[in-house]
Amino acid sequence: MNVAFWYVFEAAKCQMAVARIDETNAPARKLWLGLGASEYVIPRLRGPQTAEAIYTLTDDQWSRSRFKR
Repeated sequence: MNVAFWYVFEAAKCQMAVARIDETNAPARKLWLGLGASEYVIPRLRGPQTAEAIYTLTDDQWSRSRFKR
């Protein structure tokens, strides 16, 4: 995890990482929340009956994450 986000925030100099996850994918949603990401659930984004959760993780949020070691 640390190597992946090191690349995003240090090597590529991105300010934010974004993930789009099906609202029923509880393990992935828990992981992103554990990283310190902000969560936005958008109804019907994946279809008439299915919402999608969008996660944003800024470089500042990552620097405060318990996973960054």
